Amino acid sequence: MKPLDPEIKLARKIERLSKENSELRAANRKLAASGAMFDDVVDELKSAVASDVKSSFRFSPTVLPQHKPKTKALIDPAHAETAILVLGDWHIGEVILAADVNKMNAFNSAVASNRVHEVIESAKKIIRLHQSMYNIEALWVPILGDMISGSIHSELSLSNDLSDPAATVLAARLMYMAIAELCTLGIPIRIDTAVGNHPRMTEQMPTKRQTQTNLDWLAFEFLSAMLEGNSQVDMNVSTGQISVVPVYDWRFVIEHGYGIKHGREENAEDRLRAIFDSAEYREHNNHSGTSFDTLIIGDQHRPKLLQSTIVNGSLPGWSDLATAWRLRPSAACQQLVGCSKSHLRTWAYSIDVGHIRSDKPTNQFSQYTVEFLKKHKR
Repeated sequence: MKPLDPEIKLARKIERLSKENSELRAANRKLAASGAMFDDVVDELKSAVASDVKSSFRFSPTVLPQHKPKTKALIDPAHAETAILVLGDWHIGEVILAADVNKMNAFNSAVASNRVHEVIESAKKIIRLHQSMYNIEALWVPILGDMISGSIHSELSLSNDLSDPAATVLAARLMYMAIAELCTLGIPIRIDTAVGNHPRMTEQMPTKRQTQTNLDWLAFEFLSAMLEGNSQVDMNVSTGQISVVPVYDWRFVIEHGYGIKHGREENAEDRLRAIFDSAEYREHNNHSGTSFDTLIIGDQHRPKLLQSTIVNGSLPGWSDLATAWRLRPSAACQQLVGCSKSHLRTWAYSIDVGHIRSDKPTNQFSQYTVEFLKKHKR
């Protein structure tokens, strides 16, 4: 019998996978509508974490030496600040081949883990540097979603190196390693979350139960369970689309940023101010004073530090989509800024990790990821 033409085999595979994907989405919609799917999964996930994490998952964070302040004359001895490290748009599972993007980038889950490691190590060094000058009394970590690549497009289902559930578990583990490393700074850490659009389990981005039908939420609940008992960390897993977080007397608004177009950030600010300035919102939330001071979003993959908006970058950076749409090159980075009682933004760093393209296991993040891929890679 003559073997099938490779193109015919590929076409049949795509057709079969598309049919399976449609059937799974239909099943997911029914489960999500019943409200039972995610609550049960989270309960089972927490049970698994309680029995498995301590026995099979090991991680030893690296402690950096503390810098001693060289002088107290440089700044007010009573001066203190909060560091804000924005994480998000990690897209664990996505694969970007160098040959497909004119060698502008290379990305997969192992590369992602090396980039996460670099972000966290750089953030620790920067915060240690500032600690040598004055007191950094807290660290706030808003996590803005799209932690996995997801399967909202059929081409992602074919090209991702992990299934969505496997990517969710790996993303949660990497977030845990990141927070464990940050804990070595010895300061209180607050985490607030928002889900993205890529890990959604519905055909379109839903308006109702947006968080509960999203795999980011599972990753966040997984992370929360792993951090249970850590008195240094206060984690708030929000089910709201928009969160208002106070830092000193400033108000920060965080959301993923889905639908906020590049260059239209001020329009989004105006719409949000209309919500927070409404009598209904102020009455039911005991809200007084300014509507908010800074909006923090992700989604665009185009890092920016604007007057009233901080746009986070992504781990993948330049992608096939950016090439297809002929977008300007954008950095693979995460934002780190400072805030004090008297100044909303005291300093800012865009931690660029786009130069990291190696998938070699050179640290605990990538060592774990490489072993994880051996078991779960597609």
